[in-house]
Amino acid sequence: MRGAVRVASQLGVSPLIIGLTLVGFGTSTPELVTSVQAAVNGSPGSPSAILWAPASPTCC
Repeated sequence: MRGAVRVASQLGVSPLIIGLTLVGFGTSTPELVTSVQAAVNGSPGSPSAILWAPASPTCC
C-alpha cells in the first residue's frame, strides 16, 4: 500500500485522488468478494440481495 502511494505521488498524482481511489477500492472489495463467492457456489444473486442480505437475516 505504501509503495503504491509513493509511486503515485512520484508520478504527480494528487493526494486527494490517491485517497479516494484507496477508499473506493476498500469499500468495493467486500461486495466483489461476496459476488465472486456466490458465483462460484452457483447461486449468483442480484446486487440488491447481496447488499441487503447482511442487514436482514430473514431475507431470501
